[in-house]
Amino acid sequence: NAGEGLADAGVREVFEETGVKCEFRSVLCFRHTFNFRYGCDDLYYVIWYQGLTHEITRDPHEIAECKWIPIPEYVAMQTEKTKLIAYALKCYLKIQETGAGGICLSHYQHPVAAM
Repeated sequence: NAGEGLADAGVREVFEETGVKCEFRSVLCFRHTFNFRYGCDDLYYVIWYQGLTHEITRDPHEIAECKWIPIPEYVAMQTEKTKLIAYALKCYLKIQETGAGGICLSHYQHPVAAM
């Protein structure tokens, strides 16, 4: 929506598409790919939202399937397409384990960017 920031847009989208109320916690990582499609750059964010409700009410026009998955199980299912998300979740787990409020910094090159 016009004038809406990243955090508020995510809270709204999660609720509209899943019925789950959540609050913004942090940006876990992002990637910027230059000249991705149609001469446009692509920004991709992985954001930590804390769920405030648990019951999922899927919007069938937006999502084919949605369910809660334990993070270690999701990371174990990693594919080339979900590699960046799996990396961000590993960083999230490290932050949770150490209690650090910082960011897990590393260089990650997306396969599309490597072409």
